[in-house]
Amino acid sequence: MSLAYERGVAGSTEPFFLDGLLEDHLYAEFSEYLGDEERPDPNEITESEVLRVIRLNYELNGVEEPDLQSGVRTYFLTLDAAGLGEYKLATANTEHRIVFRDDITIEDLADGDADSLRRPGAREVADPSEIFHDGFDEQLLTRISPQFRYGLFQDAVGTAYTVLEDRIRDKGNFSNEDHGQDLMSKAFDGDSGPLAMGNASAEKEGFKLLYMGAYMSLRNPPSHRILDDMNKQQAQDAISMVNFLLTLVENQK
Repeated sequence: MSLAYERGVAGSTEPFFLDGLLEDHLYAEFSEYLGDEERPDPNEITESEVLRVIRLNYELNGVEEPDLQSGVRTYFLTLDAAGLGEYKLATANTEHRIVFRDDITIEDLADGDADSLRRPGAREVADPSEIFHDGFDEQLLTRISPQFRYGLFQDAVGTAYTVLEDRIRDKGNFSNEDHGQDLMSKAFDGDSGPLAMGNASAEKEGFKLLYMGAYMSLRNPPSHRILDDMNKQQAQDAISMVNFLLTLVENQK
């Protein structure tokens, strides 16, 4: 639920929850089990129906009934957050249940067709897999994709530089206390830095300044007036820069 604290995610978070549902194989498997069940109303799933599927398909020895029920309700809340339907609380005559939108069913979720599941109008702004091609750092692409895909370009760039910082901290065996431009300075110091690059002292200093400058200028783009209205191309360039810096670190001998 860290989305609640992500800068720039003040609008609809439906696409992020939907991506999570589609990318997690356990959700996909569970949706298939539910899709195979015969239900009185194909447009909704009740708590008892979900519990029955869980008991038939998963060994959950020792799990208390209240914990199972809590898990089912969290599942309903997740479907609701993804924009797939509305979570209905139990009443005197009904159970807790999820009522799907009129245009989709649980079978659509099991099929995993993102386009059919998204609300009309909630289409991708940019598909990062079509922009950042083969050879792009896998972790970087995974981390920036949700934000980049839905047009949160400044946030995607901020995430890219977080990946860079984490990688340098890991490669240089630094602690979590080391961060920011100070981390870059220590890591690439020509005399003592564990990740120092180049041969001549001027070359080593150049690499250190390259990493420090990239971090200082683009790590927090909203704080720099020139990037207040960052567009897709600017974000693509900045993220590609991070990929280049990660490649240099990974290719060190």
